[in-house]
Amino acid sequence: MKNRWFDSFLNVGVTPDLDAFDANCIRAMNRFGFYGTIASCIGISYGFFLEDTASSNLSTIIFPFLVSILLLNRFQKNLLAIFLGFVAFSIIIAFFSIKNGEDSAIHFLFSTAIISLTLFYRKEKSIRYFFSSMAVILIAAIVVALNFNYNWQLFPQNSELYFLFQRRLIYFVLLLSSVLLTFILVYSYKKNNKFLENALEEQQTLLAELNHRVKNNMAIIISLLNMQKNRTDNLETQGALQDVHDRVMSMALVHQKMYKKQNISIIELAPYITELIAEIRNSIDIKKNITFNTEIEPIQLDISTTIPLGLILNELITNAIKHAFPSKLNPEIFISLKKVDESHFEVLVFDNGIGSLPPHTPKSNGLGLRLIESLTEQINGKCEFASNNGLRFKLIAPIRKSKN
Repeated sequence: MKNRWFDSFLNVGVTPDLDAFDANCIRAMNRFGFYGTIASCIGISYGFFLEDTASSNLSTIIFPFLVSILLLNRFQKNLLAIFLGFVAFSIIIAFFSIKNGEDSAIHFLFSTAIISLTLFYRKEKSIRYFFSSMAVILIAAIVVALNFNYNWQLFPQNSELYFLFQRRLIYFVLLLSSVLLTFILVYSYKKNNKFLENALEEQQTLLAELNHRVKNNMAIIISLLNMQKNRTDNLETQGALQDVHDRVMSMALVHQKMYKKQNISIIELAPYITELIAEIRNSIDIKKNITFNTEIEPIQLDISTTIPLGLILNELITNAIKHAFPSKLNPEIFISLKKVDESHFEVLVFDNGIGSLPPHTPKSNGLGLRLIESLTEQINGKCEFASNNGLRFKLIAPIRKSKN
């Protein structure tokens, strides 16, 4: 019953929508505020009964800070709660350093406080809390240094504190607390890091499964298009359904590649284009023996660039197969992909066909050309057509860096 009550208290302010890091921060500050409030109440009572004014004043000063931590955590203001915790911690370190004298070396705990800051502050908006905490620690350290330098008697000094045994005891307590705090920080860091690794692995698995399902759904659409195409005798309808089939197939290939890869955020273009060409040739009844020549550098692109690029290549290759070679003896289609520089790539597609029949020319108003221009704008690229011993297409677009 006691553990349940304490656990429920530690989880005050923790909601299911919080990520693990924020939830752990709230629990840690709840624990700090709880124990600190109890210690502060004991200190106030100790000073009240024994008339130790210094201890009573310190407990009275930090008491509102500790209570505020508990209240702020309840409303998920954990960054501000952490900041107030460091303020209270700095006041305590400065107080005991000044009261116990320079030989106590308790002021060295300031370095531990600075190290621990890096494990709490991680959000963009927390930068002001980080520098505010650093400023509080710096001010407290300056006050301690000035007291030691000018021998300010802010608190009554007890000569017994300068005995060798007591100085060694203080050093031992300082060392033990530093080691203990370091262990807690390292353990918390490893625990959070392990959770993030597991969360990342789970996310990758879910994304892979999502790509697998998208690929399966597109395969069903492709099958439905094939069934519908086989049920009609209208050649124009068959051609339109075949065009849609090829476009869906080029997108399905991307998700298939992503599902098979361990890094699901990028696509290797060389095997993708090779498989795309094979799928287009299989889907179209080619009576001519068309030769495909490819020069593809090992370039990796993200899905937002690969899908539009695949659709563009699908339109160009399909149109070349259907319209470029009405009577050509040795038809050829050349496809090149290479890096222009570190931030741009270039795609070249040209054939040795007639290069002037619609809808295989830039003068055409067909859907294929409008789709190519729209997809080029989508990837922030520039394209141009030229008719010189066949139709030539050139595309230059930026290489988007993967965010994974």
